[in-house]
Amino acid sequence: MAEAICQHIRALGIDHRQSQLPAKVVTVSVGGACLMPSGNLEVTVLMDAADRALYQSKHQGRDRVTWHRRGGSD
Repeated sequence: MAEAICQHIRALGIDHRQSQLPAKVVTVSVGGACLMPSGNLEVTVLMDAADRALYQSKHQGRDRVTWHRRGGSD
């Protein structure tokens, strides 16, 4: 679903002349995380993992989806 959202937004072709990407259109970067529930897991752990994945997407060139994996991102 996240990949489809990226594709649909890219396909809109909304002009973004200051974009760092060659196409110069509005795109999105998505970071996601999925963690197994446990008794001591707080929602902030999940949010922090998704946030790290989002910034990994941006650092890898934007316009992409990155999923957090335990011990890193993919």
